[in-house]
Amino acid sequence: MLPHPRWRLADQRGFTLTELLVALTVTVIGLAGLLSLHVTTVRGNASAGRAAEAVVAAEQTLEAMRATTVPELESATWFGTAITTATEEVNFTLPIVSGRNGLEYKPVVFARQIANNLVRLRTVVYWMDDGAVMPANAQLDADADHSLELQLVRTRVEVQ
Repeated sequence: MLPHPRWRLADQRGFTLTELLVALTVTVIGLAGLLSLHVTTVRGNASAGRAAEAVVAAEQTLEAMRATTVPELESATWFGTAITTATEEVNFTLPIVSGRNGLEYKPVVFARQIANNLVRLRTVVYWMDDGAVMPANAQLDADADHSLELQLVRTRVEVQ
C-alpha cells in the first residue's frame, strides 16, 4: 500500500537544531537565576539563624543580671568595681558562648550609672562570619564581623 500523497517527507514539521539550542539556552539562563536565588536565600537564612543565636546569648546574660542586685553586680564576681560615674562605662567580658556548628559568640557587658539610683546595663554580643574564631586580643568593635546589643536599666533600690 502506498502512502497517502499528503504525507510526503518535505511536509513534515518539527524543531530544528537551532530552535532546540535557543530553547535550551533560555532554560539554562532561567535555572541559573533560580540557583542564584536559592543560594542567596540559604545564606540569608543562615545569617538570620546566627543572629537569633546571638539574641539568645544576650538575653541569657541580661536575665542573669536582672536576677542579681546591683551591689552583687559590683562584686568581684561580675565587674569587681563600683558603678558610680556617668562618664565611664565599666565592662566585663563573659566566657565565649558556643552556638550551632561551633560558631563562637563573645558577650561583653557594659555598665554605667545614668542617674542617682539607676544603672544602665548593656550586653553586646560579637561574632565572626562563617565560624571564624575571634582572636583573643581582638578589638571587638573593629575586628568582629557582627554585633548585637541589648540594654537593661536597673535601680539600686531593691523592693523588700
